[in-house]
Amino acid sequence: MIDPLDRALYVDPKLRGETYYRELQRKNVLRLLLTYLAPLVILSGYFYFQYRSLLQESSQSHLKMAAESHATAMDLFLQERVVNLSNIIEDPKLPIPPPPAVMRELLAKLRRASDVFDDLGFVDSEGKQTAYEGPYAELRDRDYGGEHWFAALQNGSKNFIVTDRKEGFRSKSHFTLAVCRNLNGQRVMLRAVLDPRRLYLYFSSVAESSDVDLAVINSAGH
Repeated sequence: MIDPLDRALYVDPKLRGETYYRELQRKNVLRLLLTYLAPLVILSGYFYFQYRSLLQESSQSHLKMAAESHATAMDLFLQERVVNLSNIIEDPKLPIPPPPAVMRELLAKLRRASDVFDDLGFVDSEGKQTAYEGPYAELRDRDYGGEHWFAALQNGSKNFIVTDRKEGFRSKSHFTLAVCRNLNGQRVMLRAVLDPRRLYLYFSSVAESSDVDLAVINSAGH
């Protein structure tokens, strides 16, 4: 039933003014916007936020995969360097302590396996470095008895160790890698230093390194 109060319906269209048609046009446009454009806006917003969420998850997955890949690569790399040292110290033909000529040959052999080796030293059961080959002549006869890596190997809890980055006696950033061997009831050790700059160059050449920043973090979070 037509509302008798709606007088606009009984007015002659010829008498309706311009204001009426503008208002009608405005209402029609508003209806069209609500009917067609509003769902498009809502869907566009929904898909936009979904895309952002997927993009963020993809970026996080990429970083996680890169971190795990490089962590695995570093672990394998260090295990190989431990094997390099272990093969030397476990050799029954190795003279104890090794003379300078043998130390030069051993360091050259290690560097052929990997150029991250900076120097090489033989440490007796008391912590004294009785044989050394490398660029730091002042390290000859150095006493490592107070170093934590020496204590960790000496007490028998480990057969090898890789230290955190430190400066140590040479006042130069480096990692120490050491392995031990039981000899006549005593533990003797072979200690090598890994140059972090060469280590960085090695890992920066690995695939997926160009688009990420890499950092080595120890167990304390440093």
